[in-house]
Amino acid sequence: MVVERPAEKVTERAVQQAQTLARQLYGDEDLAVNPPELRAHFTDLCREFRRDGAIEQAKASVRDFKWPEGALNRDSDNLSRLDSIEELIRLRQADLRPFVLNEDNVRTWFAEDPEFERLLDLAQHGARVEVGPTFVRQSSPQPLRNLHTQLGNIWPAYACDMWERNLAIILRDDQISATTRSKLHYVHAHWCGQSGKERGRCLINPSNADDPQHILNTPEVSAAATLRYGDVVLPTLKRMIMVQAVQQTQTLARQLYGDEDLAVSLCELRILHRPVS
Repeated sequence: MVVERPAEKVTERAVQQAQTLARQLYGDEDLAVNPPELRAHFTDLCREFRRDGAIEQAKASVRDFKWPEGALNRDSDNLSRLDSIEELIRLRQADLRPFVLNEDNVRTWFAEDPEFERLLDLAQHGARVEVGPTFVRQSSPQPLRNLHTQLGNIWPAYACDMWERNLAIILRDDQISATTRSKLHYVHAHWCGQSGKERGRCLINPSNADDPQHILNTPEVSAAATLRYGDVVLPTLKRMIMVQAVQQTQTLARQLYGDEDLAVSLCELRILHRPVS
């Protein structure tokens, strides 16, 4: 008796559905679906997206990873010299300031913007994380989940990539003093496979906590964040398409007439006459 593996059943079902769809679209006479090619295609998809395949691919991509010389000492040496985790963070922020939102480009680009004061505050002080009355810091690292213990060099490779771009500070746990530790909140780490990225995607969940009563993300925190930064208004797909159409039309007008003769406005384009929800 031959037992089909689950992946084979999924592949066969996908092939049948694709053939059915092709018949509905083109009719039997014009059906140009090749079952062997479909099977190969769906097999490749299963291999790419199944969890164990993604893990093996991720591990293979960083199998030869090694820390750059001095990488594990730079931040600890700076912490010893500065004697404050806050000063170390400010040092890293100073390294990044020329390449991110900063006071100079806010004053240059957003001086007339109605949100100028908020943008300036963000540039000067960074984003503040609101904390609710029930929040409790997690003062020690959380144990890795079973999945994460299988990932080999993924975590150090990901951390190193962030560190090399000045987006992370790397310290050994035994280098962190009790005073510094009391100021930190250890968060849960997550990983998932991602199409097109051999290493997959590493994530953190700063709101998670062992006790649900102590999480960071609460209605009170949400209200406080809205008060500080305003409502989050996400653009709709329709709005993004319309804005892109306006930009492309303006670019074309510049190419045809030059900046001096550019007579294209949003009203003349008749694209944004009506409010877009």
